[in-house]
Amino acid sequence: MANVSISTVSRVINNSQTVNSEIRKRVQDVLEATQFRPNAIARTLVKNDTSLIGVLLPAIKNNVFDDMVEGINQVAHLYGFDVIIALSGGTRILKYTITICSVKCRRAELLYR
Repeated sequence: MANVSISTVSRVINNSQTVNSEIRKRVQDVLEATQFRPNAIARTLVKNDTSLIGVLLPAIKNNVFDDMVEGINQVAHLYGFDVIIALSGGTRILKYTITICSVKCRRAELLYR
């Protein structure tokens, strides 16, 4: 298709400045034509970073939590992060389990209440 190496395609996808503009255009044209989308899971494994912020709440039936989560979400998106919400039901065991899970499943920032 673009007749370049996998490394060159990777450099184009990651916006490296070391790729010739003509080759970059050729690769981008193929990526667009094939509707290529980077695999988020693979990117997480390579970068060792999920770009996630986990918000752990006891419940969501609370106006304070609604406003807090909305604010966290707005700011997170400005900086390229996604937000996931987990509910603990107020139990310490569940808080601990969710925390350990997030650490084992790659780095995610956690906010507790």
